[in-house]
Amino acid sequence: MPWRTRAKAYRQHEDELYDRLVREAVSGKSSGMNTWASEFARVDKPEGDQSRFMNQFAATVKTTVALQTFILACIMHPEWINKAQKQIDDIVGPDHLPSFADRSRLPHIEAVVRETVRWRPSVRFGVPHESTADDIVEYNGEHYFIPAGTTVFDVTWAIEHDPGRYANPDSFEPERFLDVKGKLLSNYETSSFGFGRRICPGIPFAEQTLWIEIAMLLWTFNIRKAQGPNAETGLAFRYDDSDAGFTGNITSAPRDFPAVFEARSVRHAEVVRRDWENCEKDLNVLLPVAKG
Repeated sequence: MPWRTRAKAYRQHEDELYDRLVREAVSGKSSGMNTWASEFARVDKPEGDQSRFMNQFAATVKTTVALQTFILACIMHPEWINKAQKQIDDIVGPDHLPSFADRSRLPHIEAVVRETVRWRPSVRFGVPHESTADDIVEYNGEHYFIPAGTTVFDVTWAIEHDPGRYANPDSFEPERFLDVKGKLLSNYETSSFGFGRRICPGIPFAEQTLWIEIAMLLWTFNIRKAQGPNAETGLAFRYDDSDAGFTGNITSAPRDFPAVFEARSVRHAEVVRRDWENCEKDLNVLLPVAKG
């Protein structure tokens, strides 16, 4: 069947992508960095090379793209960062990283997550749906007839940039999801994960992953533009958060850009190093194989 052929090709492409990323982390340009991939691939552990587990994180591709988008937002629209970091400092303090136990007390970080998936959605359009009956849709005073059996794609970017829902939709403004008291607005909706029966089943996992990553980054680092010329052109790097600055046929990821991460203090750096040394890194423990 054609879909099986396409699915097999997509799986092969995905496996090749992750194999390349693991190779870069272990023996390529990132080999000098202390990364999870290099830790998993070490052969001097009792468990041996565990790089085969890396493709189990394929479901995190959208989250990875969203995290890149978040970093670009920190560089291009930094006005909101001080408020977010102040809330983290007030609630979490300087002696430990944020945890999910802090989530309900950090509404500003929740708003940052919502704005990240809205500002530049990780996918250009959703999965196809089929209308089950004739329907008439009203939009901007016009009526459109949708016959039964019509294949319908939702254009995520257009939905999340509708000026009727979001003022200044191209601006990164987490405060749009907060009320005047700094509490999260109710009735939150997003099309970034699809909708209906084909909605993404991994929404809780994706949102929790993105939340903890963003909270930890904001607690640990100040993120800014890289100074100096582009290594390839010799000119100053031109950051671009317009649609032209993103690439991909299905996903929509920022084009490669440099960023500088500076620890907010010596204490912040010490806490991160301590937690890294103490955290579990064995995927056999983190992802135990189910026994039938």
